[in-house]
Amino acid sequence: MKSKFIRKIIILIGVFTLAFSSTVLAAEYKLLPLASLYKWSTPQDIKWIYIQDGVYDYHSSIVSGLNGWEEKTSKLNYSEGDDSSWDMRFWSDDMGSTGWHGWCNPVLKLVNLNDYYYSSFINDKAELVAHEVGHANGLDDVDSTKVLMRSSGYNHSKYPTSDDIEGINQLY
Repeated sequence: MKSKFIRKIIILIGVFTLAFSSTVLAAEYKLLPLASLYKWSTPQDIKWIYIQDGVYDYHSSIVSGLNGWEEKTSKLNYSEGDDSSWDMRFWSDDMGSTGWHGWCNPVLKLVNLNDYYYSSFINDKAELVAHEVGHANGLDDVDSTKVLMRSSGYNHSKYPTSDDIEGINQLY
């Protein structure tokens, strides 16, 4: 009698746990290691510049990618600076067969866009920029296809998701 009661309790606990654990999702964001040490000191006034050494002009894609962040969070504001006053630098050139379309050094706030792969992301330039800016903002790649900061591929959207924004809220 006692063992039947215990089995029923264990089954109920298992069903209860399964029912509630499948509806509660953890946020899908990850902060870069030591991101709090090199986060933006003035996130409301981030100045950027663009240096085009390659064939393709990314200026409008940079503006669009930055607007994607600004439209989803009021914590970050970007404006174009000049050679003497900038916080983040974008640079485009043909860097060859590196395996990456874009790359960001989050400590130095340098975003590199690789012309070599231009044709493979021609329709997703603003998304590529927004993703790399996410690294400059302090976010790391995650193994999810749903967020802007996913480790690979494109979703054809320059907008950070609520999970990406949750990571920004954690930092700023």
